Amino acid sequence: MLPKNTVQKITSSNVRIHSRTLLPVMVFVLSFAIVACTSDTATPPTAAATPEPSIGRPESRVAEALALVPLEFSSEVIVFADYHGSRVVNGLEEVNSAEELSRLDSKGWERLYSGAPLHPLLSERVKNMIDLIGVDVVGFDLSTWSWQSGNRTPTFLLAEGSFDRENVAGGLQALDYKEGDYAGTAYYWLNEDFAPSLHPLGLLLGLLLNRIALLEDQILAAPSTEILEQLIDANRGESPNLLESEPHRTLIQAIGEGLIGGAFMPPHWIVENWNTVNTGPVSRLDRYIDGPEQWGQLSPYDLALFGYRVQGDAEETLIALYYPDPAAAARDSAELEKRWNSFYYDPRGPGKDRKEVPATLSCSPFSTTIIEGADHSVLVGACPVLRTEEWNVEVKGPSLWSCLFFTRELQFLVRDLKELKQWASSSPP
Repeated sequence: MLPKNTVQKITSSNVRIHSRTLLPVMVFVLSFAIVACTSDTATPPTAAATPEPSIGRPESRVAEALALVPLEFSSEVIVFADYHGSRVVNGLEEVNSAEELSRLDSKGWERLYSGAPLHPLLSERVKNMIDLIGVDVVGFDLSTWSWQSGNRTPTFLLAEGSFDRENVAGGLQALDYKEGDYAGTAYYWLNEDFAPSLHPLGLLLGLLLNRIALLEDQILAAPSTEILEQLIDANRGESPNLLESEPHRTLIQAIGEGLIGGAFMPPHWIVENWNTVNTGPVSRLDRYIDGPEQWGQLSPYDLALFGYRVQGDAEETLIALYYPDPAAAARDSAELEKRWNSFYYDPRGPGKDRKEVPATLSCSPFSTTIIEGADHSVLVGACPVLRTEEWNVEVKGPSLWSCLFFTRELQFLVRDLKELKQWASSSPP
């Protein structure tokens, strides 16, 4: 459903195909050998349905998730993952536990959570979470978390799934967590706010789990009491949430149903967190500043969404930009198309000899939709996902967006590349 008083325009001139690129690689592995950010060699999804929204809840899974995020986080990156939706569209709905995961063959591992980002507990901590706390995070259905600029520890984590609250609470207390109370909601804390633990448990579970609240079907985690209390207030509906942020709400309405994974990013975060680790970081920008396919500038925008969407038979890499200018989306449509279709990335990731390939190997053709409102506009770019039957490191399929996001190769979303080059040149290594 489009925002009120908006007019949708789909420009046919923006449906051209070019051969260029994008995407560096970063591998996030579950204890039981899930590999994300590897090439996607599986066959297309066996089903393209997304879960029906629950009665009394927002109209989409991403809206449901953002309704639980405090408005205070509107200027930070918010990462969203619909794990249940990913399992459904990939025909793996029964894989909702570490035990079921261990039974998958290599093709199943490739498909599980395809297109959905792995949250901070779906990595090396899976076994620790099961053994120490009694929470099987492989079965989480929905997750949302956030990073501040330059901070490697998420500022919060929301996870939805099935677990036994009493057993988990008992497990936390057995691990030296102390019980606290916030306005009638019990929570558990391990150390002082933001304090790293000298206890072996702190190394096993990490700073993110310094504060934990267990609700009916949700786990809220944060490194400090203040952040946890903000999460509890938003969950109760007693404080503003991200659906009250016009940019977030408008982007959710513009993209509709079916977002499997995505990141909401303010433009300053994209610049401040650009990848300066790979070989020749600044020189990588020169082909777009001075080359034959020179990029122009994007208009100032307030929020970007980058992710993976499944609607009906269509699975797409998705870009959506919110502008506080009703004419900006139309101005930027051709520029965004040019940037995406001429973007190159290293599919093998940092620490290796560079080999750049075009993004269109994983996703093509790119098309745009322009949505104009009375005081804003939205530019949505959608690109059908391409897959291969045989293993090919250069074809990322649904994982393209998440690999680019986690390796911070997002220069195609930077408003002015000259400013990014100046910032990168002056930043400490």
